[in-house]
Amino acid sequence: MKVRPALSVALLAMVAACAPDSSDAHPVTSQTRSAHGSVGTIVETLPVADGANAMAFDGRYLWVAGAGGAVSQVDTTIGQVIRTVKLGGHPDGVTVSPEGVWVADSAGGTVTRLDLGSGRILATVKVGPAPVSFAQIDRDLWVFSQSDARARVVDPRAGRVSRTVGLPGPAGGDGAVAGGAIWMPDTLGTSQSVWRLDPASGQVTTQVKTGPHPAAIVFGFSAAWVTHDEGVSRIDPTAGRETTRVANLGHQTSGIAVTTDAVWVTSPTDNRLSKIDPTTNAAVASLDVCGLPGPVAVVGDDVWVACRDTGMLVQVHPG
Repeated sequence: MKVRPALSVALLAMVAACAPDSSDAHPVTSQTRSAHGSVGTIVETLPVADGANAMAFDGRYLWVAGAGGAVSQVDTTIGQVIRTVKLGGHPDGVTVSPEGVWVADSAGGTVTRLDLGSGRILATVKVGPAPVSFAQIDRDLWVFSQSDARARVVDPRAGRVSRTVGLPGPAGGDGAVAGGAIWMPDTLGTSQSVWRLDPASGQVTTQVKTGPHPAAIVFGFSAAWVTHDEGVSRIDPTAGRETTRVANLGHQTSGIAVTTDAVWVTSPTDNRLSKIDPTTNAAVASLDVCGLPGPVAVVGDDVWVACRDTGMLVQVHPG
């Protein structure tokens, strides 16, 4: 399932530059401790774009893209949807750059740039088949597809594809940038891994094994955290190896985000939001949050979850 968790630039900056892969790594520790305690309290639920499946935060507004062809602009300071932008197609990814809000239409093979304030459509760029996710590095916007083994690099200022980069396979996951590199989950492939891409050469310099169908990756607490069908993998990005696998999070994990003291994970199969303690690498609490929870965003002290089946946005205040 496609997700789009929001990433914290401050937390990404905590990660050091990453070294080549180490395939003869130490054994992985599996954490299966039961989750107790309270995740927090649901303080708000808002109707947003139907089939909400991607989300990004620009510092004030949450932009939620739905499979039904619309993007909702949510003002988090008042907890209200202030605008719905009708794009058509099948929006599957969303990100924010200084130039605007970018939405990937997997049906139309395009990315569309919206004005950050008004939501007005400013430009549409043809990028190739089934674009679903983004990564931003050095002002370049990388667009990843779920149907071909290529990434398109868009110059956001010029509004055009500047180059095409070959990949080991389709990359339908939600990536992250850390240590001067792009980290991309191989969601649709058979490698059960995440790739570290050198943005200059486009080459995969590290491949780290995870569980099946890795979906999303974030960085925090000097580690990378990857969701997949068997839980969450904690990765040492410098050594290039999985160090811990956190279980008891549901039958499948999807969206993921980090706060100052925890890692937050959704399970769409169990309708659950779970909290991981990064000091113990264990799930410590969970909450039945909504149907098919997916993307997670951190706004101030709160965690926001987009729900696919109901087109709802749920605001959770951690307990």
